[in-house]
Amino acid sequence: MEYKNILMFATSNRGKVESANKYFEGKIQFLPCDFAFHEIRSNNLDEIAIAKVLEAYELTKTPTIALDAGFCIKALHDFPGSYVNYVLSTINIDGLLKLMDGVADRECCFKQCLAYYDGKEEPKVFWGNHQGILSEKKKGNIGSEDWSELSYIFIPKGFDKTLAEMSKEERALARIRNDNNISAFEEFKSWYVDYLASESR
Repeated sequence: MEYKNILMFATSNRGKVESANKYFEGKIQFLPCDFAFHEIRSNNLDEIAIAKVLEAYELTKTPTIALDAGFCIKALHDFPGSYVNYVLSTINIDGLLKLMDGVADRECCFKQCLAYYDGKEEPKVFWGNHQGILSEKKKGNIGSEDWSELSYIFIPKGFDKTLAEMSKEERALARIRNDNNISAFEEFKSWYVDYLASESR
């Protein structure tokens, strides 16, 4: 069944919108909801995503998703976590790498929280997790699918290249090869297709 629904995505990040459209393979079209949202400060990704999706829905009155992502480095006790954008705008990638000078344990991960709201019930929340290793230096080139400069230094688990060094085919393989990886988009997709089917009955 082909769904022609349009959902708003509470972001100005074109890479995030492109990723969302890719997961739904044309069955859902995501449009950016590019407003100056009030970004709350919280260590909890779900609090941030829910606040954003509720604010976006009030502006658009259209079913909307919001995604908040954190970047957690094990040796730094999961720093920077939900404050990754602030860290990238202050000490940037070079500063983050400097904090890890000489550290052998370079395990890290992206954590995602996707919130959906259509005004009917409470917001639905979906979680994602992508494990990897922190590179010792910046490598590769940023493309349209990249959400941030972290692609320069994030090596997906089981690979020896940063995301910024990978082709689209390699990125697709990296998403499915690691059994511990969970995509918030995939979790949402699985639920939303069933939700649409139930709504149409």
